[in-house]
Amino acid sequence: MNKSNLLAMSITKVEPLFKLSWLPSNLPSLVAVGIIMAVAVIGIQKYQETKAPEVKSLAWYMANPKAALAQNKECFDNPKLQKTENCVYSLHALEIMHKGPNS
Repeated sequence: MNKSNLLAMSITKVEPLFKLSWLPSNLPSLVAVGIIMAVAVIGIQKYQETKAPEVKSLAWYMANPKAALAQNKECFDNPKLQKTENCVYSLHALEIMHKGPNS
C-alpha cells in the first residue's frame, strides 16, 4: 500500500468523539418553538404591564383632593373597580379629609 491509500483508509475509519444519539432528530424545530414561546410570554407580560393603571398612594390622594374625588366617582360608577388599590386609597383619603385624621 502506498501512503495516499493508507491515509484515505485512516480518514474513513475516524469516528466522532461524542455521539449525540440521545438528541431528538427534530431538535432545531423544538428550539425554534421554545424561542417563540419565550418571546410570546415576555410580550404578553410587557403588554399587561403597560395596560395596568398606575397605583397612587394614600398620601398622593390626600395631596390631590380633586383627583381623589374623580377617582372615587369612577369607582362608584364601576363596581368592578371598587376593590382596586386606587379606589381604596381615594376613598380613605376622602374619609380622612372629611372626618379628620383622629376620627
